[in-house]
Amino acid sequence: MQALLQQQMQQVMAQQNEEPKPSPEEMLAQAEIQRKQIEVAQRAEEMKREDDRKRDEMEAELFIKLKELSFKYQQPIDASPLLDALTRNRELERVDQVRQQQLYEQTPPGQMPA
Repeated sequence: MQALLQQQMQQVMAQQNEEPKPSPEEMLAQAEIQRKQIEVAQRAEEMKREDDRKRDEMEAELFIKLKELSFKYQQPIDASPLLDALTRNRELERVDQVRQQQLYEQTPPGQMPA
């Protein structure tokens, strides 16, 4: 008799500890939200790569122009201030990206970061 009571109590406790299962519609909606979040993250990464590629191209063209001017006018051109500014801008972008990633990670699922 005691064993039966203990078994029944364990069953009741197990039922109380279980969370209600989401409905199929809720599961589908959650899957759709996750799919959209992945798509947005992939698109953002593609845009960042494209932006980086274009910036690299512009920098290369700029340094080629500086060399051309240096040869044309037989004067050395100090590109270090320009290089410092470009490096500083990239570092600021990295810091901003880290902040955005931290904000995204702190945002509860289903909400958009501020």
